[in-house]
Amino acid sequence: MTKKGREILVDVLEQESGRIKEALDVLFEDSKRDYLLVMSRLLPYVLPKASGDSLSITIEPKEPSWFDDLPQTLESA
Repeated sequence: MTKKGREILVDVLEQESGRIKEALDVLFEDSKRDYLLVMSRLLPYVLPKASGDSLSITIEPKEPSWFDDLPQTLESA
């Protein structure tokens, strides 16, 4: 869809917002299930898109510092 097309669609939806709300209210009263289906289908148009990026952290294993406080064993003495 072009930028101009989006602008026109936004204008139409803004003008129809009262009717849309009324229709959703009626749908809610008639069928909560259908209302939830409609709302779930509308959400992708108003929520930001989730990013598919992943985060990867690599931690080098190291000996815990509390090993420094251990007394020396007979083998290492």
